Amino acid sequence: MKKGFKAYAVATQIIATLLGGGILGLFIAKVTKADSTKTAIYAGVGLVIGLFSGMVLIYQYIKTENIYEKRRKEALKQKEENDEKAQSVDF
Repeated sequence: MKKGFKAYAVATQIIATLLGGGILGLFIAKVTKADSTKTAIYAGVGLVIGLFSGMVLIYQYIKTENIYEKRRKEALKQKEENDEKAQSVDF
């Protein structure tokens, strides 16, 4: 269930960056009073920037999750070793 929420959050962020990039391109086109061809170009460039930002987001998320998983496994292993030492010391 927890992984489902994480995947949903990542997917939502990617969609938001894509839409945000496209809307930013349209906004820039409106401010510069561009014609319809340039408006499409600005929106396309915004989508590409949004896509790139989404890819960076996924990369950072995977990298962070791998680090977290590695630390969690090391902590679990250390706890098991401590439990074994505690049991061997008991009389």
